[in-house]
Amino acid sequence: MSTILESTKILLGQADARSNLARLMDVEPEIADVAVLTAVPALIKAMADRAELADGSEAIGSIVELDDGSIVADVPLFLDGRKPALGNGMLDVVLGTNRGDAAIDIAAVGKVAPVAVRKMLPMLMPIVVGIVAKQRKDRVWTDDEVVDFLAAERSLLDNAAALNDVPVLAVASGARFPLFQALSLRWIVVGVAVAVGLAWLLSVLSSGQSDAAGLAGVFHLASASVTNPA
Repeated sequence: MSTILESTKILLGQADARSNLARLMDVEPEIADVAVLTAVPALIKAMADRAELADGSEAIGSIVELDDGSIVADVPLFLDGRKPALGNGMLDVVLGTNRGDAAIDIAAVGKVAPVAVRKMLPMLMPIVVGIVAKQRKDRVWTDDEVVDFLAAERSLLDNAAALNDVPVLAVASGARFPLFQALSLRWIVVGVAVAVGLAWLLSVLSSGQSDAAGLAGVFHLASASVTNPA
């Protein structure tokens, strides 16, 4: 049985599939090849991590159920259609709020522009899921058996990485929410405005000068930031 990575390479190795993906990403085929080799292992590991969380089995099972077999049956046609909605939904389940960071990390390791990776991921994710769905259908697996399969694939990737056979980038699954991402932009803006105001006030007090108009302007900025966030 071929691994997910091997199956993906075979499917995307078709001439039309390779050229369609490169056109979608607006890069040369050789650059797309490197991006795929970086992204696919990262997506597999993220799926395996997501599958092992409390609701992971059901979550991964839900996106596998979305596959009808048509994508892996004709990958060039799927890529030519350029319809990312299905992949975007799958990425939301697997990566959640970490999706943006994952694209940046994959771009850095694959040495490709982040915008190209963002175009690629919604089209690549359904292909990876489609391969898993085909394995599940052929072997009549339960959701738990799919989880075991993904864990085994992750172990194979880890072993290959240890031998430097494939680049494996770990990206956080959707259940992890970095603290910075939980902060609201409006309160970051407010905090900066207040800090500037306090610094100005301290400088005025230390010099013995007064500038009520300037002070009012600073706090007007803070108020505007709350009511009209960027």
